[in-house]
Amino acid sequence: MNKIYGFATVSLFIALILITVVYSYTQVDLNLTLSTSSFYLQLQKPLTQLGYFNRPLSGSIFLGLFIGLFIVYGMWLWGIVSQRLHPRLIKIGIITSFLLVLGYAAFSYDLFNYLFDARIATTYGLDPHYFKALDFPFDPWTRFMRWTHRYYPYGPGWLLISFIPSWLGIGKFILTLFLFKGMFALFHAVNLWLLHRLLVHIKVKLPLFWLAVYAFNPLVLIESLVSPHNEVMMLSFVLCAFWLLTHKKVSAGVIAFALSISIKYISAVLTPLLIWKQKIDSRFFTMAWYLWVVALIPVIFMREVYSWYFIPVIALAVLSGSFIPFMVSLVLSGITLIRYYPFLLIGEYTAQTYELQLFIMVVCGILLIPACFLLWRKKNSVGY
Repeated sequence: MNKIYGFATVSLFIALILITVVYSYTQVDLNLTLSTSSFYLQLQKPLTQLGYFNRPLSGSIFLGLFIGLFIVYGMWLWGIVSQRLHPRLIKIGIITSFLLVLGYAAFSYDLFNYLFDARIATTYGLDPHYFKALDFPFDPWTRFMRWTHRYYPYGPGWLLISFIPSWLGIGKFILTLFLFKGMFALFHAVNLWLLHRLLVHIKVKLPLFWLAVYAFNPLVLIESLVSPHNEVMMLSFVLCAFWLLTHKKVSAGVIAFALSISIKYISAVLTPLLIWKQKIDSRFFTMAWYLWVVALIPVIFMREVYSWYFIPVIALAVLSGSFIPFMVSLVLSGITLIRYYPFLLIGEYTAQTYELQLFIMVVCGILLIPACFLLWRKKNSVGY
């Protein structure tokens, strides 16, 4: 029975990962040609037709992938707490998830803004704090971008990091795109390693379960590997700071924490907690989780409930090992990721799109809450 459960879980997960990679290319911008190869164009044409001219089917496929990824996510977690999954299978699953880096940045245009911000400096020798994409109307990359009117909005640390793949990309779009994606995948791997080491160090019960809570979370997979965001890098330096502080390397920890702030300023919300610096254990991370969630509230009111905002929230929930952060983070994962469905279905943001978003977010939340209770009860019933 355990072998059948393990085989089914891994097989379904691999299938969903591969389908997600293929589906992501349905969203390639109509003004972007990734390759002029006749073989590629033959493959891309039906995918473009599906994504832009058969939106009901495209939306249904996304919805199926969303449901499938969350079902398999539950299978991973249930299999661990019921001891039906060998640790080797979990490693196979984590390694397989990195295939998502091959996908197109289908669900957000932020990655293209990252590329162009760095391009302004590495190609044109100008400062993206004072120049925007619209200032380069003859640059071919502007044809498939969004938010071309905005200036560079992040910290200096992220800009310096983004110079590396931009320089290595030597001005070639495809090379630069996948160098960026490869860099995000590398930092995602660092996050997984640091989470595992911290879980072991603070002696959270069943660390493999908590690692899987992060590693197989559909939101984390989509927003770290498919359409990656710089929350991934910010989180790496936050976790690195925690790791260094647990090993009494205070100066190095402060530098790592400063680097996280230099990527996105929101991580500064943890400064009071680090100054107070009680023992770094699960209770410390529970307080860090609450601080981060509170800090996100005004950001969300000023902007939107973007799913990638919650990557650090999920990581801190994992380290807290507590029920409320666990439940809230899982519910937020579902209700924010499902927000992509109405746009993929309708193709633009209208009043109908926002109404559908609200409806399906409520439905998704209602369905996920009992699932969280069941997982938590099972976890506790087996002595963890």
